[in-house]
Amino acid sequence: MSELELREREGHAPLRWRGATQPLLLAGAVALGCAYVLVQNPNESSAYPQCPLKAMTGLDCPGCGMTRAVYSLLHGDLAGAVSHNLLLIVALPVLAVLLGRWTLTCIGVPVRPLPRWRPWMTWVASALLVAFAIVRNIPGTPLSWLDSAA
Repeated sequence: MSELELREREGHAPLRWRGATQPLLLAGAVALGCAYVLVQNPNESSAYPQCPLKAMTGLDCPGCGMTRAVYSLLHGDLAGAVSHNLLLIVALPVLAVLLGRWTLTCIGVPVRPLPRWRPWMTWVASALLVAFAIVRNIPGTPLSWLDSAA
């Protein structure tokens, strides 16, 4: 008995593989971007734009170092990736789970809903981003390794 027949027999809707077009296109675009970063070293190339905040003030924004962190991850250097941008390392598993859930939902696989996003969560996330931006720009502290140039 095929998977489709089993799903229909158990009362589930059939899988809709066409629904996966958008998540797969996003995953493909991410893969192409990663392929470019893999071959074009952001540590040595001027092919990447500089962060406007860094260019104007010399300060790291929460996103500074993400391209170099991706380059390090693609070359198996987790410590280097953490050194360039810890926030990316924390965000990647969350983004992967969200992409997986979106793909499953698009093809008709039932997934449990995530807890509702509450307004206080926005404030907490914003405060964490601001705190990360501030802490990574304080020189001479035990957390100065959070600087994107490390």
